[in-house]
Amino acid sequence: MLTIAEVSGLIAAAVVIVQYVLPAAIAVILVKYVGKENTAVTWSVVNRYISNTIWPHILRADAVSSRHVSTSTSVLTWTSTIGAAMLILASVLAPLGLSEKIQPGASRLVEFEYIKDPTPWGRVTMPRPNLKFARYCEVGLAINCPGQYQGTYMNETEPGRFISVETDESSTINTTIPRNYTVMFRSATSDQGNTISGLFDMQFRRWRIDRVGSIDKGQPWVKGESREIESLIPRDTILLKEGLIVDMRENPGIGFRNHTVPVGLEYGGLWSEDITWIEPVTQCADTNISADLRIETSVNSFGENETVTLIDRGAFIDLHNSDIESRPWVDNQTLDLFAHAHKAARMHNVLVASSLGISLPLNTSTKILPPRPVGTGFFSTSRFNDNHAQMLTATEQICEGLYRVSTLGTDNRAANITNPAIKCGTMLGAPRITTNQSLAASTFTGVETSRKNVYICATAYKASIKTVNFRYNGTGGDFTNLEVLNIAPKTYPNDAAKPLWAVEHSFDRVMRFDPLWGLVNDSYETTLGFHTLRSESLWLPTGPGASGGFGELEGYDSVAASGGFLKRLGNLYRQMSLRSRDYSGSQEFALSERWSRLSSTQTTASHIPSLILTDGLAAGLVGTKTSFSSKYVEWPAMLAVDDNTRGFAQNKVQVYKRVIQYDIRYAIPSFVVLALLLAALAGAFISSIIAPTIVGTMQRMYNQTSAGRLITSLLQPGRSDPTQSSDAWVNDEGKLRLAFGRITSPEDDYFCRIVDKSSDVESKTEGINETTKAERGHLLTGSAQ
Repeated sequence: MLTIAEVSGLIAAAVVIVQYVLPAAIAVILVKYVGKENTAVTWSVVNRYISNTIWPHILRADAVSSRHVSTSTSVLTWTSTIGAAMLILASVLAPLGLSEKIQPGASRLVEFEYIKDPTPWGRVTMPRPNLKFARYCEVGLAINCPGQYQGTYMNETEPGRFISVETDESSTINTTIPRNYTVMFRSATSDQGNTISGLFDMQFRRWRIDRVGSIDKGQPWVKGESREIESLIPRDTILLKEGLIVDMRENPGIGFRNHTVPVGLEYGGLWSEDITWIEPVTQCADTNISADLRIETSVNSFGENETVTLIDRGAFIDLHNSDIESRPWVDNQTLDLFAHAHKAARMHNVLVASSLGISLPLNTSTKILPPRPVGTGFFSTSRFNDNHAQMLTATEQICEGLYRVSTLGTDNRAANITNPAIKCGTMLGAPRITTNQSLAASTFTGVETSRKNVYICATAYKASIKTVNFRYNGTGGDFTNLEVLNIAPKTYPNDAAKPLWAVEHSFDRVMRFDPLWGLVNDSYETTLGFHTLRSESLWLPTGPGASGGFGELEGYDSVAASGGFLKRLGNLYRQMSLRSRDYSGSQEFALSERWSRLSSTQTTASHIPSLILTDGLAAGLVGTKTSFSSKYVEWPAMLAVDDNTRGFAQNKVQVYKRVIQYDIRYAIPSFVVLALLLAALAGAFISSIIAPTIVGTMQRMYNQTSAGRLITSLLQPGRSDPTQSSDAWVNDEGKLRLAFGRITSPEDDYFCRIVDKSSDVESKTEGINETTKAERGHLLTGSAQ
């Protein structure tokens, strides 16, 4: 499609063509009807008209000759010709440099409005219920959460058996979050226009109501519910979904934002917001063990024969049985996930060597072991004997930092900020997909082979604040016009400006609850029952939810910021829930294609668990805070968001404006013409200063060399006055009729003559003597003298 500049250039070209073609065409008509006999002034006009067209150049007439012409005349006339040509070029090219662009202008405060996601993500998101946040603690033991004692305690009736005891009629398990907790976790995020999400701004996308007699005196309470929507993993980009910013690129994560867009802007605008960001971080270590899968189609039956071969790629080099030992981790909030994964990988390889009967350390001359056929279930804990299976589980627990576990394998550590939630597991990479494989029957062998690398991975959550740059194109509240341009960590001028994170702890007691965490203001830095950390980010603390339970994907209550993250992390490396999505890629080519690209190295393979977690979190959670939120979280904290649908955001918007731009390169011919013009004007000015009468001289020169006056002067010598004014000459000799004999008939015997029949003219013509005739013979008769 043509641009406005290109259309303007075409119009200019058309105008130039018409400017030259129209006079040339009229000149042809003029010559047709002017004949060979006209008044002297008519011949001057005809000569002037034809001279102003392109015909003299086309016909190479006398007036355009460059031979026997004075140097000054030749230079100046050629300069004029070049200038005319450049002017034509400039008139066509100059408009092409014009362009129209929509670009950011000045920043100003703009009103925003909420927009709903029109896709299934918006439809599957349930309205916020007008019920309080409910928190349920002491998993497996019905007792109140910290800060909310209401006369219920646990009584151990026999070893390992507890029952709930109510001290009076008012006793109950109160799920209400205490007032002081509510005020604390709203303190850093509830000021007007604050776009950072706090504890109460992260909710479950879907919910359901439950009722238990011993909880809240049998009153209904809300708990999260999980529902898969669509797989986002094949989409390697930043996505906007109802209540979330979802980054599915190399470092996946989600940001909490109830989407709003500026209103009343003609072209849209740019702005940035600080967003609470949760990033699943994974580091994988290559075990240097691969599984070669060979599937052979049987000719004699409809079955397939599968064989699995273990390929050693240096897994047992410098490996000792002592690698199974490990000291407690002390990295805490300086988490080194790769160290966890690498240690677990070496422990894993010791167990594999033991299962295969390989003596460690290897002989110094042995580097790589030959391929070994193993069963199809070798890479599962069920393949190992009980001792080895327990050791593999212990390897995962050591990787996760679980040095104190119960008889059921649950974490017996205390809940605090120094125990981040880590989940470790074995991951079998995807085979390389060949998209250009031959489909010819002649190449079919009935054998399909693939190789999968074995990785040990460690995953944790990192919370931070990121600055997100938004762009909104157009108007009308269209969700599809909103996009994210860039996501970057928020920068701070000094350490004191960094956010303060608070994490609930259980003192020295075994954790029985998923700890609350979030941003708080400085006044809560030493609050009893909480650990605080001033840092750019926080590794989320672990809790009972990280054990995975029985495959649940949501928490036991409605506090999504704790259980909503831990449950999915706990089930990352073991898909126990029948409702969980199939992430193997066996049923979805786009998914298996991305897995195949990422499975080649331990660095890229680390993205796979993080992508799976991000995909699940996006389906399960939603942000409720808008860019213009102005309501404080009251007590008791409610799930319903009592806020306006419009308001002014705290951040200013760079409003898009329409700008006309010009590419100076297209103006080069114009500059040449301008230079010629300035030079000509300067020369004319200097000439007029040197010769003040030059204008009169030019008038006389032009009149005396015009065709009509020149002919009448030659045919009537002595009678014509060369200096006669134009008006006087037109009314006098200009009326004489002149005939050019050889215009239409080159063989005529005369060149030019006066055909006026007045007696005065005839007498004057007869009075021309023979000598004068001889001198003018070549003009009058056209004969050579």
